[in-house]
Amino acid sequence: MRPDGRQNDGRDQGSGGPGNGRRSGWPDAGGTVRAVVRAGSERAAAGVMAVCRGVLPKVGRAEHAEPGAEALRAAWAEMERRPPADGEAGGGRLLVLAGYRAPWVQVRNLERSLVRLTHRREVVAVAYPTAGTVAGVLARVRAALDEAWPGWPGWTDGHAVDVVGVSMGGLVGRSLAMGLDGESLAATERRLAVRRMITLCSPHRGAVAAEWVRPDALAGQMRAGSAWLRAINAAETGGGGRGYPLIAYTQTADWLVGASRSVPEGAPDGGPGPGDAHVHLRGRLVMSHFLVSSERAVLVDVARRLRGEGAVMDHQSTRPRSGAGS
Repeated sequence: MRPDGRQNDGRDQGSGGPGNGRRSGWPDAGGTVRAVVRAGSERAAAGVMAVCRGVLPKVGRAEHAEPGAEALRAAWAEMERRPPADGEAGGGRLLVLAGYRAPWVQVRNLERSLVRLTHRREVVAVAYPTAGTVAGVLARVRAALDEAWPGWPGWTDGHAVDVVGVSMGGLVGRSLAMGLDGESLAATERRLAVRRMITLCSPHRGAVAAEWVRPDALAGQMRAGSAWLRAINAAETGGGGRGYPLIAYTQTADWLVGASRSVPEGAPDGGPGPGDAHVHLRGRLVMSHFLVSSERAVLVDVARRLRGEGAVMDHQSTRPRSGAGS
């Protein structure tokens, strides 16, 4: 087998030209090696640029100013002590959805934090670490909903659920809201009534990592332009829009999904649609994507939105970010 993957036929091109009798199957140290190295370098450079375009946000995009550590601790303690004033604690339903192949501990820790901060009593958290297809994931979530909230497909806006999705969980939440069938990806009437949806670094426009690594069919459905993403967007467009506000959180240094890919397709100018919000944060240089659901600033901001109170990161700073265009 040749280094380029083709079967050797004993007539490799070397310095002596085609059919010069060399039988090793390996190119010599002449022009062929230089061509292979040059092509590899070009592919590597193109790959790096593609990653940068997906990971780094657009130049000049405003970022949300994060409160200091002391202010966050005070806000956390205050919310733990005081239930929401509007009485949401007793009747507000909350669905927490895990990310791709994420262990139960991820969604369990997020659920516990949100219960403490929002005082919700009806909370369902779902993880699906063994599911390798869209159908498997949606079936697992619908089974959990059937067990916890019988009759949920017939709920109206009066029984709407708040949804918090981590990474791929944002796509799962949007699929449930549109009633997508896991096998055909067609919209059905078995829809989840959603009051508001909050997504944390979700691959709404496809994940950067899925362009390069796809260990199973589910990962393949998270690349840009996949059948799953097209079905979600088509169902929302055909239904006249989502019908609920979507708050999307993104982070820099998110090497798995990408900051510019964590916001859904919305208004014609690419900005938030009516009632939507895009919260762009500075992520950690290491493990940014995996730590978003445990960041105190994110948890406090999400909890205040779920409580119907003013978010702590509503105001944008004017500092532009530097980075490659996307």
